[in-house]
Amino acid sequence: EIGINYSETKTCPKCNTEFKYLCFNQGWDFNRIRRIKEKRPDLILIEYEDIKKLFAKDKARNLFKS
Repeated sequence: EIGINYSETKTCPKCNTEFKYLCFNQGWDFNRIRRIKEKRPDLILIEYEDIKKLFAKDKARNLFKS
């Protein structure tokens, strides 16, 4: 769902899935990340580049499985 305010909403209004993670880009500054953590200390922040690396490793691993 697009346009959900993750700083105030803890679940998706459509499917009621709980928001546990927030992905951010390297371009985010520290102050923005700090404000998010102040509003939602329960969120686990993950850098997008880390997710890309994990998915690439997983894809490569699956490529060589028989």
